[in-house]
This record gives sequence, structure tokens and C-alpha cells, in this order.
Amino acid sequence: MSNLYYKSIKFIKKNYIKYLIILLIWYAVFLRFYNLWIQSFWIDEGFSSYSTLDWSSLQYYIHNISQLISFKIFWISDFSARFPSVIFSILNIWLIYLISINLFKDKKTALLSVLIFSFLTWEIIWSRQARFYTLLQLLFSINIYFIIKIVKDFSFKYLYPGVLFLYIWILFHPFLYSSIVIFILWLSYSLFILWKKWLIKQINYKKYLFFTIPFLIIFIIEIVKRNSVDWGISWIPSTFELPDFIKEKRFWKYYSHLYSQLGVLLPISLLSMLFFVFRKKVLESIIFSFSVVFIFYIIAYEWKMYHTRYMLILFPLFIISSSYFIVYIYNLIKDDILNKIYIWIIALFVFSTTSFTLLPQTKYFIDYTSPQPNFKEAYQIIPKNSEIISGFPMLCEWYNNDSKCMYSLPIDYVWDVKEIKRILERWKDNYTDIKYLINIDQLEKNKEYYFVLDNLTISRMIDKKLLKQIANNSKTMYNNWKSYNNIIVVKYIKNQ
Repeated sequence: MSNLYYKSIKFIKKNYIKYLIILLIWYAVFLRFYNLWIQSFWIDEGFSSYSTLDWSSLQYYIHNISQLISFKIFWISDFSARFPSVIFSILNIWLIYLISINLFKDKKTALLSVLIFSFLTWEIIWSRQARFYTLLQLLFSINIYFIIKIVKDFSFKYLYPGVLFLYIWILFHPFLYSSIVIFILWLSYSLFILWKKWLIKQINYKKYLFFTIPFLIIFIIEIVKRNSVDWGISWIPSTFELPDFIKEKRFWKYYSHLYSQLGVLLPISLLSMLFFVFRKKVLESIIFSFSVVFIFYIIAYEWKMYHTRYMLILFPLFIISSSYFIVYIYNLIKDDILNKIYIWIIALFVFSTTSFTLLPQTKYFIDYTSPQPNFKEAYQIIPKNSEIISGFPMLCEWYNNDSKCMYSLPIDYVWDVKEIKRILERWKDNYTDIKYLINIDQLEKNKEYYFVLDNLTISRMIDKKLLKQIANNSKTMYNNWKSYNNIIVVKYIKNQ
């Protein structure tokens, strides 16, 4: 009996860290699923989920297909629309470990990366949204993993799935067209390493080329098709004036947004990337340093709305590189007391500047660039068999099955004259085909209409005169005022 007791104690002492980490990861999974169905859809979730129901308006096929499968399993709901994002986030946790362990061969770096990724608030938030960002991140991480395996294992068998996922990756979203340069560089370096290996072992590479050439042809076709994409260098030949993205300090604004989520991990990761270059670590420099700089540049050049979610694709690189550097410095310190002091200092800086979520939450708020009004509650207070007018009719269709979504309000998101013209010429909502309310005369006299007006609709409505006319003959039925997340429901009766 005593022998069994001592064996158990010995086993626990030897394996407690491993099981503790497994327990923490399961807890991180729980945080992602906790009350997933309660918080209302926000505008972009409505776009994604409604387009899945209407195959004619599909945008991001892989994400839409994953949602469709989820709808078939769990039926159509907020939970089923968000379920794929949670799964992609969980797979990302696993890939973070695989990338770290295969690239650095160091368990401390891998486990630290996994723990940071698992509890980072920004990662939990986006895993709970019915959007494609965790899938985008997953596809990016898969490509990194295959490139590492090709180079580190000197094996061409990883080229098949690597090239396949590369093709899927560049087709998936406009953010990624410009980033094909990165993958050409990754692939070129991988092929160079394998070519060196062929000189030693005389690997029969013809069969591999036979299968990869079709994909390379498809890449060339895609590049030709995407020749209208601005690669962020169009200003160089034509002007000596500073480009807008520098004048507007977009780099600094994006950096500030990232720092608000990553805290001190962000500058540590940048130091790590400089370290890779300085130490002439070619693979690490290509994967981390060049990729981060290039993608950060393209996004800062192209996108003016400073949505931090555009940079979510880079979070695995920031997390892994910062974890590597923290562990690297730890390993340099030989003194136990100094090591303990170092750990406490790093932990203090990380936890005081980085946003982590350790307790379950039902509602998460993103930031002012992603307003999240309570559309669900707003539509629930509208009486049955009513006629509703909304700036986002896809949410009316999603949340209100007992009433008719009569009209949509024309909204411009970018205040561009050409875009406004296109919207008005279209005369109906792009997702639902519900007609625009252009003039108050379209409404019948002495009839009740319910207008659902969120902050974005009010601020970006094309015809402000129409908004004033609504206000003159309306009664507020619901008002949820929460800064940029405010939303109101008004009952309108046309008297004249």
C-alpha cells in the first residue's frame, strides 16, 4: 500500500505541470463556449450568417460552408452560427503548439505560447463571433506549419497540403491577395532547402513537380486576375509627396490598437523579430520578421478604419515570437534567484499591460470600430405582425420571424460619393433584396411602422432629411443607450 502511495506521489510530481496545462486549456475552451448564444448578433455577424442562408450572396465560402454544417447539426441560431469560430479557435491553440515545438524544439516556448493564446481576451472575443477571423488565422497558421515541416524535415510530402492550403488561403479574403508575396518567398526558400538536399540524397522529385505544377499555374492565373489589387507601392513612381497612410499615422494607430490588447508582448515580439534577423536565422526571419512587416504594411496602407481585427491574423506570430524571447532570456540566466526575479518582473509587466480573460463572461465588447447594439432585444419588443424598417434588414430577417421587414434604409459606410451613387442606383439592400426607403411618401397614411435605428444607421444614413421626418411623427418604444452601442426602436405613423 505504501509502495503504491509513493508511486502515486512520484507520478504526480513528475506530471502535474502537464496535467495542469491540459486542465487550463480545457478551461480556455469552456470560456469560449460559455453562454455563446446569449449576446446579440452585431452587424457583421448578421452579414456573415445571413449570406450563409442565401447562397446567391456568399462571400467567404469556407466559413459559409462551416456555418451551413453547423446549422444542419444544431439548427439555425446564434449558437450554431458562432460554433465554427470556436472550433477554429480551438484548432488554433493546437497549431500554436505545433508551430512552436517544430520551429524551436522547446517545450517551454510552446507551452507559454499556448497559455497566452488560450486566455488572451482578443482571441476569446473573436472565437465567439460569427465571423471568419479565427478561420483566417487558422489558414495562416496551417501554412506556417507546413513550411516549417518542409524545411525542418527535408520532406516534400508536406508540399502537397502546403500548396493546397496556400491556394485556399489567397482565395479566402481580400486581405490575403497582397500577401501572396510572402508565400512565394516561403515556398522559394523551402524549395531551395530541398534542392540542396537532393544533391545529397538524389531524391526523385519529378513526381512531386508533376502534382505541384497545376497549383503553380493556378497561382499565376490568380495573380493575373488580381492585378487590380493595390500592393501598397502605387504612390512611389508618381509623387514625392508623403502618401496618405503615413500622413494619417496609420502605422502608429494600428500599433496603439495592438498594444491595447497585447501590451508588453508586442514590443517583446518585435525585439524577437529583430533578434532573428541579427542572428541570421533565415527561416524564423522569413516567417516572423518579414511576414509581420509586410502584412502590417499592406493593411495599414489599404485599410483606413483601424479595425484591430484586421491584424488578428498576426497574433500567433506576435505570441510565439514574444514567448520565444522571454524563454530565451530565461535560459541565459543561470542563477536561480535571478531567474525567479526575472519571471516575476515579466509576469508583472505582461499581466498589467496585456488583456487576459480568466473568468467566464456572457457579453464581450470589442471596440468603438465594431459597434454591438442589442439588436436581439430591440426586435423582441416589436409587436407581432408589425412592419419594420431597418438600416440592417438582414438582422430584421434573422431575429423577427413574426413581422414583415418592409423597407431598408440606405447607408454608406465609407462616405464615398461613388459608393453613395452605387447604393442609390441599386435601390435595394444587397443581402436581403428588401427595397430601400428613399422617400417618406413610400409609406401608407395612418399606418404603423417600426423603425430600428442603431448608432451606425443614424450617423451613416445617406438622406438625413428622411431621418428628421421620421423623428417628427414618432414615439420611442425602446432605447438602449450605451455609447457607440446605442439602439432605439420608434413607432412611426404617417399622418399626411
